[in-house]
Amino acid sequence: MDRSRLEIDFPQEAPTWLECPVCGEETNSLKEYHVLDTLFFALFYVTWQSIDCVACPDCMRRYLAKRLLINFFSANFSWPVLVLPRYLILFGRSFTLGHSKVIDEEFREGYEKACLRAKWAEEDARNLSDPSSF
Repeated sequence: MDRSRLEIDFPQEAPTWLECPVCGEETNSLKEYHVLDTLFFALFYVTWQSIDCVACPDCMRRYLAKRLLINFFSANFSWPVLVLPRYLILFGRSFTLGHSKVIDEEFREGYEKACLRAKWAEEDARNLSDPSSF
């Protein structure tokens, strides 16, 4: 049985509706962004923490607004140069329709693996029920 030659048609993108991990509502535009969570700037010392945030557009905008205000105080002079432009771009991107590219890629990869496992199990079951295959 040659499992490397299986041909399966995979969907090109994630299903239309996915659940938001923050609010639990279903959305057709789940977003995942690499976000500057915290930036601390004190003349000669800078530290930051970035995270990957996954949320529906409304939850993402609320999160970005909250982090933008928190970083206003801790980022000091770097806020208008580093923080504000990045957050404005992400805020604008949250209005685009459809899932983020990362969400589509992760879904497709997981779906391909699940389809292959199902196809292999089907082939194994067929081979076990056929006594001539032994």
